[in-house]
Amino acid sequence: LNSKKINSKFVRNILIDHIRNKYDQDLLNTLEYIFNIFKKKNISRKALFIFPTTTFAETKRSGINEEIEMYISYLKNSNLNSFNYLLIKPHPGSQITKNKYLYEKLKKINQFNHLHIFNPYPNYSNFCLGNIPLEIICAYIIEHIRATTLSVACCSTATLSTKNIFPEINIKKAFGSSLIKKYIKKDFINQRIKQEFIIEKNLFHLK
Repeated sequence: LNSKKINSKFVRNILIDHIRNKYDQDLLNTLEYIFNIFKKKNISRKALFIFPTTTFAETKRSGINEEIEMYISYLKNSNLNSFNYLLIKPHPGSQITKNKYLYEKLKKINQFNHLHIFNPYPNYSNFCLGNIPLEIICAYIIEHIRATTLSVACCSTATLSTKNIFPEINIKKAFGSSLIKKYIKKDFINQRIKQEFIIEKNLFHLK
């Protein structure tokens, strides 16, 4: 089959149009429920950091506790003092219990007390953030919330498409060789370091 490269601006317009015209009301209702704090309060500063999780534990590249500790170490060193909102975006293939455990642990860490951490699993509908593509979430934030600052941790190559579609989003590299060597199993360290090198190289070309 022949394939044709689609212009990123065309994809962006499709996503924004999807949000604006409410083609999927259940999905929009879920996002409105998750982000309802912005409707309740007149908030002028909306500095939002999105952290997408991965499947290190599910693919046996680390244990669950090691994966969680790597996330926390990364976030502690990510200068989140300049943000007031944190969104955990679960990977669609990751365990719900793992992501809920991360969410609960983050809420108890004093360093993050200044952050409003969104619950990725609201008791609202069959939708959860793990089932909603990152591109759709960002389209909603850009269209409805109009965040003053929007940053996304680039934990996998999948995040590159989000940056390509929404160039105004700030991308923060993850995780770095020191954290990889500390928390990832030895057999997978070089593979992950190589993947992050490829991600960094592609991010450079997207600037």
